[in-house]
Amino acid sequence: MPQQERSFARLAAGVLLAPLAGTVAALIVTYLFAYTFGNAAERTIEGAWRPAAFVAFWTFFICVAYTLVVGSAAFAYSSMKRRGLPAKAAILIGLVLGAVPFSLLVLLRRGQPLQLEILLFPAIAVVASIATAWAFWRIALARTRTRTHA
Repeated sequence: MPQQERSFARLAAGVLLAPLAGTVAALIVTYLFAYTFGNAAERTIEGAWRPAAFVAFWTFFICVAYTLVVGSAAFAYSSMKRRGLPAKAAILIGLVLGAVPFSLLVLLRRGQPLQLEILLFPAIAVVASIATAWAFWRIALARTRTRTHA
């Protein structure tokens, strides 16, 4: 029973902390984009925070929803198989289920020219998906290794 309690504690910690990793990644990417390519008001330290905070706010809720659904499914699968999920698999799942749908929404727009600002959305989706998936894997899915002293 202690092993099961510990694993559920890892799941809860992963669900709470992994979305923060995706949010911070989205905040940094958006801030750098706004500071570099934004209008005159956004090309200041204070001005770049406004769009970055807005994007990070919504990214947090999207990451929480994806972590609850996809992370819980990956955790259940890993528990049933009684082995950890490889990091590559977790990141690939995060990219396919997190970044691809949001990227396709932008890239499949018909009749509208593709602009630099539009490409920010898929970039945020990719970065936030990788950060969230890696953090969730590290917290909730990676097997803990015990060291043996020789």
